[in-house]
Amino acid sequence: MSTAKSKSNEKKRASRPGRKLRIFSYLMGLFIGLLIVVPLCRTTGKEFSPVTFQSREFTLYRIPGTNLSFLPTFYSNPTSIDAAPEILGHLQTLSGYQIWHTAGSNSYGGDSFPAKLLQDAIQRKNAEADPYWGVWSLKNQKRASILWPIIQSMAMANLYQEIPETLRFAEGIQGPDDQFQKALLTEIHAVVQKRQSLFPTTNPAPKNLDTTSEGIPDWSDVQAWLQKNPIPLE
Repeated sequence: MSTAKSKSNEKKRASRPGRKLRIFSYLMGLFIGLLIVVPLCRTTGKEFSPVTFQSREFTLYRIPGTNLSFLPTFYSNPTSIDAAPEILGHLQTLSGYQIWHTAGSNSYGGDSFPAKLLQDAIQRKNAEADPYWGVWSLKNQKRASILWPIIQSMAMANLYQEIPETLRFAEGIQGPDDQFQKALLTEIHAVVQKRQSLFPTTNPAPKNLDTTSEGIPDWSDVQAWLQKNPIPLE
């Protein structure tokens, strides 16, 4: 009887190193698999705030082929973009109010997000490498005080696609300064309504994304913006 028990104990002791080896191999395989898979799930990019004209970086981890994140999104601290103080000084101050729009990503979308249109415009340089719109704003202070709050509110409403044309029109407006706002808003209303007639519906923003917005306008919000910014009668 004791001989049978001793043989059984010897078999158990002999099997323990093999079991430990299998567990170790499994854990090592899992660790190596994570080292390979996790970087494939990693997406980094930048976001732009139309409220403060700042940017921040984000990192998220998604299941490949889906928009499902399996970890919290990590954000850097907001930093100022290369915008002239002649622009920033005319922005509306909206304390406690935050909006972040995707401006770039190393995976889908690349640098083609609408928010980048505004970033590129306000960081434009002239032939002397000075801020193009900073110089314009300094020379046209009254018009700048009208233009930049309107551009800011357009960005907050995801009207980024209309901003480059709005800026081109703004610098070409002739006539007295007191007619600038009416001419500008008349043009914006026409451009927005033209786009809406060409694209009466918009695709919903991709779901399950931790980034706040893809820069896709909702036409009900656009209509609300038009009503909030009517063309002056005089």
